[in-house]
Amino acid sequence: MIHGVNDINTLWTPVGGDVEDPGFLAIFSSDNSKKGLSFSGVVGLSTQYIINDKITTFSQLDFISLLNYDHNGSNSNDIQLTCGVSTSL
Repeated sequence: MIHGVNDINTLWTPVGGDVEDPGFLAIFSSDNSKKGLSFSGVVGLSTQYIINDKITTFSQLDFISLLNYDHNGSNSNDIQLTCGVSTSL
């Protein structure tokens, strides 16, 4: 995903219409300390195990990468593990 600068100093340009059109795109910030676009990416692995007709377990492992997330050149990476059990009646 690519994100533009979106804060109180953002200059906006209408997308495919006029000012009454609700769709807008943040083009750039008038704050010169903000640098360009930020990028986020997620790669995940998901598993599911069916115990019986009523009980299922699942897990998901995600690697998340954020580049220039604060528009000042900061980067961050994260690994998240989610596990759970679902039941049905």
